[in-house]
Amino acid sequence: MGPIKQKVHINCDLGEGYGNFKCGPDDELIPMIDHANVACGFHAGDPLIMYDPVCDIYRSLMLKTMTLGKRPSGHARKGA
Repeated sequence: MGPIKQKVHINCDLGEGYGNFKCGPDDELIPMIDHANVACGFHAGDPLIMYDPVCDIYRSLMLKTMTLGKRPSGHARKGA
């Protein structure tokens, strides 16, 4: 059997939640993913929860090949 030539690209939504209700272990997931979508606009609701993954992702971008995207809410798309 030859070497495996396929790669799985792992994408994850980060920075979601409000106040004490954080929706995932963002800091634990960052080393394992290839692409991160950070909540923005009305999607997440709490700028403090969004701030931590953005800082961690920025550091990861400098250390490895991770790409960054955004995940706006429906309200943000409408301009509300």
